[in-house]
Amino acid sequence: MSWKDCLAWEKSGLPLSTTSNEAAKMYDAVVTQYMSGYNDDSVGGIKTCMEKMLEADPNFVLGYATKYGSALLGAGTCIWSNPDLKTNIDNMVKLAEKSTISPIEQLHVDAVKLWSVGKTEAACDKWEEVLLNCPTDMLAFRCAFLGHFVRGESTRLREYMAQVLPHWKSSTSPQIYSYARGRYSFGLVETNFYDEAEKEAQETLEVNPRDAWAVHTISHVKEMQCRPDDGIAFVEKKVDDITGSPVQPHIYWHKALYYFEKGDYESTLSLYDDKLCHLMKQENLLYITDAAALLCRLELNGVNVGDRWHGIYDACTPNLDTHANAFNDIHFLMAANGAEHRDVADKFIDSIKTLVSDYDPCNAHLNVYKDVGLPLLQSLQSYDQENYSAAVDYLYPLRYNAIDLGGSNAQRDVFNLFLIHAAMRSPQQRHTLIARNLLNGRKAQRTSSTMVDSLLERL
Repeated sequence: MSWKDCLAWEKSGLPLSTTSNEAAKMYDAVVTQYMSGYNDDSVGGIKTCMEKMLEADPNFVLGYATKYGSALLGAGTCIWSNPDLKTNIDNMVKLAEKSTISPIEQLHVDAVKLWSVGKTEAACDKWEEVLLNCPTDMLAFRCAFLGHFVRGESTRLREYMAQVLPHWKSSTSPQIYSYARGRYSFGLVETNFYDEAEKEAQETLEVNPRDAWAVHTISHVKEMQCRPDDGIAFVEKKVDDITGSPVQPHIYWHKALYYFEKGDYESTLSLYDDKLCHLMKQENLLYITDAAALLCRLELNGVNVGDRWHGIYDACTPNLDTHANAFNDIHFLMAANGAEHRDVADKFIDSIKTLVSDYDPCNAHLNVYKDVGLPLLQSLQSYDQENYSAAVDYLYPLRYNAIDLGGSNAQRDVFNLFLIHAAMRSPQQRHTLIARNLLNGRKAQRTSSTMVDSLLERL
């Protein structure tokens, strides 16, 4: 593939401040791989391209914004637990101040700095400002996508993409345009436009069968519409097409959810063992949270998962003191309790209480911990201690606020199931009524759900 040099970037309407053609080309390689979701082995993959980009121009400000923005939006690190990252971001800001950079590059720098200190809405505003002026800026497109996803802003996730897609259609290659459409289809499914999402994703796959986000979208549609047999067939047909994408293991997780919905727990566990458990060695946070949520679902339904929790817990341990993301931390607690490291679980919650006790009200990350994350953690802990009434009391008032944790509707559904099971186990009559109401509401959306029918019969 031919990567854009400085002149090509200028002609495309996105001039770069670097004078190094090699840095410009490696920047193109990085953002193109970000959009595709695949590492390009011909250039060594994203990590190698990032290194070559900054080696070619150590003063390339946008290169640093790309690197540190990616680290932050991956939700695995933050400046309060990673002082080196804070120093690096501060140095990026100083470099920008003494360099001649474009207004667009300055917006990227500002966005990364704002996100790092928890001003995440303002950061997303900056990335959208980039897109207002340069609608095909791939870095801004990706950062806005991840920013809104982490913030749980489904409508903004959909809308910012809808607003710029016409520019992508007219100004980018069909393949790059397809990657944008694949992500847009996900914004549709997360805002309950299921038919439109499936249509958009199917059309995307006709152009680019390897678009992992389009495959992902259709997997979500079939999950949310309770079409498990269709979902299993779809995954079996398409999953090999996206080999090499980090999304592929997550698609297997969706397949496991289809078996779970059908009550086929043996197949659910078999899929976990065959396709998911070995991924814990990669310490990828998506794979860790998927695995924890799947085992949690199974245990709520009375399935003995054996010693499977230990592998997940081992993968969590390097991240237990990070507290970069409340959604992730909730799954880390699931693993600690599941592996019966309850002393670690207690200390983990205490450390989060300390974190939020001295928080900055302008820091959205910490606000999510305080308002949603900590109560949900306390609910999980109460359930583990068989205090089901307390588990309901912590979580029930937050049932419409879990979206603030980020993640997808399908990922957060474990919290809905957790609340239902806690209410069913609680001795309080009011909680039994809550369980019935929650199940009735779930049945209205998943009319063919045998799992819901089974739970209703138990009340």
